[in-house]
Amino acid sequence: MSNLLKYISVAIFLGSTLWSCSDDRYIIDPNGDPIASRSSVRAQIAGNHEIGDEMLYNIRPYIFNGEDNSTRGNFYGIPNSVIFPGHYIDMSMRPGTWDITLVTSPTSFYRNPTLLQSTPGVEDLQDVLEQPSHGANSARARMYRHRGVNNVLPDFKDFYTAIVKGVEVKNDPEGYVNEYESPIYFLRNYCKVRVILDWGQELKEEANAQKVWLSNIPEALTWQGGLYPNAQNPDVSPYPMETKAWDVRYKCQSEPDGEGNTKPVIESANELIYYIPAHRGEDADTDQPVDTALHKININFALTALDGTPVSKTDVPVNLTPRPNTELVLKVKYEKRQLAVFADIIPWVEENAQDASLGARHVKVDKAEIGLAWKDTLHVDCDVDFTVAKAASCAWLTVNKLNDHDYELVANTNTYVPGSPRSSYVEVIAGNYTKRINVTQRPERGTIKAHLTGSTDKTFWLSPVHNTKNITVECVGGDWKTLESTALDRSYTGPAGVTDNIPVTRKPDVDIFFDEFDEAYGLQPVVFMNTKTLDTDTVFVDNLFIGADDDVLEIEQPTSGTLQVVTSHISVYGGNKDVTIISYPSFIQSVTYNLSTHQFTFLSKSNANGDDQWGDIVIGHKSDPDYRVSIPIDQSIRVDIPEFDFFVIKFTWAASDVDIKCGFVDNPTTVNYRDIVYNTVLSSQLNNQWVGWSQGNSTSLSAPMGGMTVLKWGGDATGGQGETVFFNAKDLNKYPWPGGREADGKRAQPNSGNLMPRVVKFMCAAGWYTNGASGTITCTIYCYLGGSMQQSGTNFNNVGDGSQVYYQAKGINVAAGKTKPKGSYLRFCFIEYDRKKHTAAVTWDGSTIIS
Repeated sequence: MSNLLKYISVAIFLGSTLWSCSDDRYIIDPNGDPIASRSSVRAQIAGNHEIGDEMLYNIRPYIFNGEDNSTRGNFYGIPNSVIFPGHYIDMSMRPGTWDITLVTSPTSFYRNPTLLQSTPGVEDLQDVLEQPSHGANSARARMYRHRGVNNVLPDFKDFYTAIVKGVEVKNDPEGYVNEYESPIYFLRNYCKVRVILDWGQELKEEANAQKVWLSNIPEALTWQGGLYPNAQNPDVSPYPMETKAWDVRYKCQSEPDGEGNTKPVIESANELIYYIPAHRGEDADTDQPVDTALHKININFALTALDGTPVSKTDVPVNLTPRPNTELVLKVKYEKRQLAVFADIIPWVEENAQDASLGARHVKVDKAEIGLAWKDTLHVDCDVDFTVAKAASCAWLTVNKLNDHDYELVANTNTYVPGSPRSSYVEVIAGNYTKRINVTQRPERGTIKAHLTGSTDKTFWLSPVHNTKNITVECVGGDWKTLESTALDRSYTGPAGVTDNIPVTRKPDVDIFFDEFDEAYGLQPVVFMNTKTLDTDTVFVDNLFIGADDDVLEIEQPTSGTLQVVTSHISVYGGNKDVTIISYPSFIQSVTYNLSTHQFTFLSKSNANGDDQWGDIVIGHKSDPDYRVSIPIDQSIRVDIPEFDFFVIKFTWAASDVDIKCGFVDNPTTVNYRDIVYNTVLSSQLNNQWVGWSQGNSTSLSAPMGGMTVLKWGGDATGGQGETVFFNAKDLNKYPWPGGREADGKRAQPNSGNLMPRVVKFMCAAGWYTNGASGTITCTIYCYLGGSMQQSGTNFNNVGDGSQVYYQAKGINVAAGKTKPKGSYLRFCFIEYDRKKHTAAVTWDGSTIIS
């Protein structure tokens, strides 16, 4: 043997010495006849005597043409003699230049007796490989097909390949051993897929209720180790991978949600692990391989919500492509009936160091995984130098070396979110071998208790008039704090030990927005947390509340008599959720409350003149007789015209010439709204600003809103075609009103300078211009919702996606001499427009002469 013996490092991660019982050295040619040869390739296996038997026993070499010609990569044959003398591997080879594909597995492969019709009990990797025909190319010949069983695809087997190219074998009749210099790497031909339920509070806790499976899985590999027939469009199994289920567990199944229902908080769900074939490209051994697959798999869900409703979502594409020798991590979030999948690819770290010294595998740790609340210690034994480090992206964990074998792991408790255990890992690095230990931060139990002082009760009510109760906290080993809660006025903190008479106070109503009602009122949890152990205990505050979801409760006014109005705009929370009606305004005939539907019913009485009216309704909470609430209630103006954005008033007649006079009148420059005087001086820019012939063409509002034309005349019409006025209600509504809000959502202030009255008044009048003319003039009101207005001649038309929501025509006879001389007009009607509700009331006249 040459004294310049090189060796081949076979990085198979598992293995042990295995001696062959054959000394024959020959290769089988395509006809099956042995061809005598005294040449061989020898390689030394790195490591010691702890190489696993299964891995070595299953190594199978296949020989392909390695010459640089048109048949490069074509299959030639199989070395029949592969022996392992000592720590060497010898393969009998015919002289020439060869490409070698080595295949192995740490577990035995065997043919399924039913599917592949082989002898039961035969366990051999070679039995499940599809040997290519002579001359078949390694990159296009199928090596292995992953077969479904009973219409289900099981997990892929452990499959490794090593591709060795350009091995030169020289013939030496004296038995010269060819030595191949470059190292050989075995690489997994599969990817581990980890499916993690990252968030799913609304899923049912029931065995096999939350099911997951994968589909669109490649089913075959080539002799080059890639997907068959190619990386872009591989053969896909018609069967889905076997269904697996999350075992969902919650840390609490009795947290009320304020409506008498439970609101579980998820604590854990098992990871679902799949093994699927992956593409081993030509450059798979490099740091940044380019020859990778484009094919993506799908994930499928059949879940069950808390209320038993099935939630199904199939064929969801995973946005990252599986890679060999890696973990594809799929984190699933389920919230409010919405599913989201987030994918990441990380190294298969435990056995990813392909050139690792197998002698460094004497790494022993005292914990296979670590669960901690604050801190823990990891003990490591290793026969070579090592270090312990956390994952680079993990900001919440610190690793401190205590001595040569012990490392302290300290988790940040300030950034921990209760109910959401978080995971990362630490790595023991010995040479170029890495062992990973998963670390999960989760709370310890039984180190904090909270309850009413002088009682064991953990539930109590608060109201605005009785807004404080005393709490006792018993905390072991660390300080405590309350987590953020809309039920209390602030967060509370305290020391370790027993602390009595801690006054906790209800959050003031003034700080609560309507969209927070469900979180602030009714039965709400307040969580006390031990800041060292992260353990929590929960008390439940039943916050009593009565209030409207707007500043003012709007009640519709009937056109006559009474009208029953049912509303859900008054909310009642906490206790028995029942109320006592104490008083209400005179324009309300009666008020009743339905405890089962939580709705109020008002019997509203009409106002003779149709104007709006306001007052207060006083309601008491039956769970706290001292708690009474006064709610502003407005009875809006009578509604003749439903919601609209624009209206057009058109006057038409049979003959002669008519002129019109239209504009805003009697709009106050100050408004006393609920005993507060609001400055609405902008009304002066509208009042008595007439449009019509010899009047004006338009009426506009100037600063501070930048100027808006709110009224426009269509022009003089002398031949009976009609004269029109267009009112742009949509632009007028950009100005706030007393009791309303500015454009930025803030409440309008009494002297903000851009206020207009909520209800604006508009007058329409017309008269004969022609001396001595008389007859019927018809006034028609057109109202539109949506779209935009466009002038055509003396008319205005609605264009776009708008629709006409109101139409009324009224003819009034105007006698000769009544509207002459010039400047006299007959008043046809008043229109009062409610800018909050976008509705209007019409009052017809037809007898009053104005000038």
